[in-house]
Amino acid sequence: MPKINPKKDFILFDWDNTLADSWGVIHNAMMYVFDSLQMPRKWNDIATTKHTGQGALRTYFPYLFGDRVQEATDFFYEYYNQHHAGGVEKLPGANELIDYLYKKSIKWGVISNKRGDLLRKEAETFGWLDRKNPIDIPRFQGSRDCAFDKPQAGAFTHFQEINRAYMGGLKPIYIGDMAVDAEFAQNIGVKAIIIGDKNIKASKNVDNLHELLQYWQ
Repeated sequence: MPKINPKKDFILFDWDNTLADSWGVIHNAMMYVFDSLQMPRKWNDIATTKHTGQGALRTYFPYLFGDRVQEATDFFYEYYNQHHAGGVEKLPGANELIDYLYKKSIKWGVISNKRGDLLRKEAETFGWLDRKNPIDIPRFQGSRDCAFDKPQAGAFTHFQEINRAYMGGLKPIYIGDMAVDAEFAQNIGVKAIIIGDKNIKASKNVDNLHELLQYWQ
């Protein structure tokens, strides 16, 4: 896979466990849901939370909670809203990577299955989103911002439509950490870079963001 070219490439990121260290808060929110519904915890480890949560919450919660899905959703966001501001941090190497993209005038954005308003709050906290800049808000797209979530290609179609002027004719490269991210990249016809799991088939696999930056430099 060649190095990125600012005249050709547009970098699209996943968010959770790609740029943001948030799975601890997500896991605790899931445990809070089970306890609040007085249901037995179906698992206790973060690894299972990650595997279960590959899709958008609105996609997999109905399978977990059936006719109590609205209660479960309310409890999840009750916990997450109270804890994500102080519990979600940048992953090691994320700052350096984003700084490199700005330095090289490489355009980038995010398509995540996290609810869009929460995604943008976290991006703003990280200093990566300026609400006064009209191009910033639409380039951080999350669940509920359109009718589609990853791995559906419609999520990218919507992103492309509202960011057409910003993207120009640039070709995306999608960067994530899960099988759903590789599937999403395949569905929209772009190359995928997968971080942290070399068992997922992708155009390139790296261990972490430091390795990815070193590859690009």
